[in-house]
Amino acid sequence: MGRATYKSQLTVTDPLGRIATTTADVGVASAVGSWTSRSYIPRLDRYETYQLSVQNHVGSTFSGTYYSDGQPAPFTGEVLPNRGLFIALNDGTMTFDGRWPNGFDSPAFSFKAMVSGGAADGTVQRFDSLYVHYDR
Repeated sequence: MGRATYKSQLTVTDPLGRIATTTADVGVASAVGSWTSRSYIPRLDRYETYQLSVQNHVGSTFSGTYYSDGQPAPFTGEVLPNRGLFIALNDGTMTFDGRWPNGFDSPAFSFKAMVSGGAADGTVQRFDSLYVHYDR
C-alpha cells in the first residue's frame, strides 16, 4: 500500500481585502493490497475469514477480488468522502458499505463496513490491512 504526504494550502480573502493563509499536511494512501476480516458469524455459529485483494486503484475507484472460503469473486469499489468506501461484488450478490459511521480508521490501516448479502449479511465487519506498518 503506497502512502504519500502532500502539503495543502488554503487562502481566504475577506470583503476588505485581508488575506489569511494556512497550510496542512494531508496523508494519502492507496487501497492496493490485501484486507482481511475474521469474525464470528452468529447464524453460522462459527468464525469466518474474508479477504479483499485490491489490485487496482485509480482516483477514487478501485477493483480486485473478494475471497470467502477460498472462492474468488471480482468486485469494484469507490473511496467516498469522510474516510468512506463502498464495495460491490460484480455479480451483485454482496455489498460492503463503509460510509459513516463506518469506513477507514485515521491511519487507514483498517476499515469497517456493513455487509449485505452472503453469510455475514447484516453484520459490520472490520477489515485489516495485511501491509506491514512499521510506523505504528
